[in-house]
Order: sequence, then C-alpha cells, then structure tokens
Amino acid sequence: RHGHTDPEIPMALAHDIEEAVIIKDNAWIGANCTIAMGVTLGKGSIIGANSFVRSDIPENSIAGGVPAKVIKSRW
Repeated sequence: RHGHTDPEIPMALAHDIEEAVIIKDNAWIGANCTIAMGVTLGKGSIIGANSFVRSDIPENSIAGGVPAKVIKSRW
C-alpha cells in the first residue's frame, strides 16, 4: 500500500509500506482469498474460499468470511 500521511507528496511518489505475509507449514488457502499484509497463517490452518484475512489465524484453525473469522478448531 502507499504511504499517505503527508498530503504534500503525490501518491505516485509516496513510499510503499510493506509487511510480509507468513504462511506456516501445512496451511491451506481456498480459491480467491485475499490476505492482508502482516498476517500470519498458523501451521495447519484452513482458509475458506473467497475470504479476506486481515488478522492472524491460529494454528489448526478453520477460518472464513469477509473479514475471515475462526469458525472452529481442527482438533
């Protein structure tokens, strides 16, 4: 995403803000998902199709929706 805190700088020249998305082992991501920057998907987690993930998902959790919420645990 573009930095937007200084209105004097045109958006095209604003510095990009980046954060890594971390996908742990054995995580499964359904089709057409969007994962926001800085999010970690825990080991063994499942993300339902068409979800928007904006916060971390604990390991072995099943999550889905817009925004994605933990629905239940795999255990």
